Amino acid sequence: MSRSEVDKVLVGIQYNIDFIEYRYNKYPNKIILGVEVFDNIKYYYIDYIHLQQFVDNNNDAIFKLYGIPVIIDYNNPKNVEVCMCFEVKLNDESICNR
Repeated sequence: MSRSEVDKVLVGIQYNIDFIEYRYNKYPNKIILGVEVFDNIKYYYIDYIHLQQFVDNNNDAIFKLYGIPVIIDYNNPKNVEVCMCFEVKLNDESICNR
């Protein structure tokens, strides 16, 4: 991916964040990026505010894009999703907590 293609992906992500905020009055709580897209964003923007890296208590890297946690999708390398995820409970048992 070229830098201009990465810029288009970032603009698309920002557009979807804004759309979710406008439409549902909620802020997305997860971004899923394919490993290829993630690596390209990291290559071009690791020094900028777009992509922040943190280390949790287990010394695992945690990335955030626009302040939203990023999940890396290794099965779909070009996947880009902006998500509003929530937990669904049935009889007080969680059936969806991805």
